[in-house]
Amino acid sequence: MYADRGYRGPKQVNAVDIKVPVPNKSIAKAQRKKHSRRAAIEPVISHLKFDYRLMRNFLKGSVGDSINLLLSAAAFNFKRVMNLWRTEAIQCWQLLFLLIKQFIGFLCPQKFKIDFLRVNYLTLLQNSTDGSLLSHHRKAAYVRHNTMRPFIIIILTFWTFSSTAQTKLLKIFKKTEYINDNIYRQTYDTLILTNPFIDIFFFKKNFYFPHYLPDKFIDEKYKNKRISVWSDRKGKKDYKLNWENTYAYDKAGRLTDYTYSGCLVCSAFPYNYKVTYNKQGQVEQLKNTINEKDCFKIYYSDKGYIIKLEKYSMNKLETEILVVN
Repeated sequence: MYADRGYRGPKQVNAVDIKVPVPNKSIAKAQRKKHSRRAAIEPVISHLKFDYRLMRNFLKGSVGDSINLLLSAAAFNFKRVMNLWRTEAIQCWQLLFLLIKQFIGFLCPQKFKIDFLRVNYLTLLQNSTDGSLLSHHRKAAYVRHNTMRPFIIIILTFWTFSSTAQTKLLKIFKKTEYINDNIYRQTYDTLILTNPFIDIFFFKKNFYFPHYLPDKFIDEKYKNKRISVWSDRKGKKDYKLNWENTYAYDKAGRLTDYTYSGCLVCSAFPYNYKVTYNKQGQVEQLKNTINEKDCFKIYYSDKGYIIKLEKYSMNKLETEILVVN
């Protein structure tokens, strides 16, 4: 480790040598380069003090000092990474413009190809306010209207496909966690939805429960049937080496219960969920009948959207997710 010439202190700390540069004309070039690196320390310290709030610490004790320093260093590193991303993004845009130029030059006639590639459109876009470039732009005269038609068609095509996004909705979810029927923690999550319909699979995707769900709850081709699906259909039906998923359906083709045999190899526990439906045919409750460990209760609005989901563990409320808006 290299320090500046004003350093006063021990020469070694935890097997790390601290070297102070001294004037010496016979020093090696590599050593001199390492000595010059010490000049980069002071600007970093100055930036941390004035730009990243390291001038004064408002947190208490040595732990507060460590937290303040860690957050300042993290913000400084994030800024460096963002600058690197910006540089890479500019390079990607330059490459994209180059590919467009090559593509248009390939599609269009040779005369247009020469006139088109003669103008540096990327430079013109970056410096459109420069009068000299504007005169150069006029001298190039672009190309005739009929020769610019393929280029305009391609740009409009990309713009059309990029502007066909669906309407996005902003939804706020309130998540409340309980311990022994007492509120432990409340958090709010804001999600942007492209589909206003919120079903049970939405909660599995965004809140990671209920974790064990079938692919779908209604399948009319399995009315009054009970089907069994083994993980390795060609393998031996042995619970020590293979595992089984069982699905039972009622006369309307609705799934009434689904079972997983468990896996000894991956230490996955078995489960058997009973499915209860309301009068509208919506899933109202999922209950694991093995030890009654997990139970999920679902509440719907008049429009058929889920407005609240409750998770019970050992018959005690554990988590509640409420759709605020």
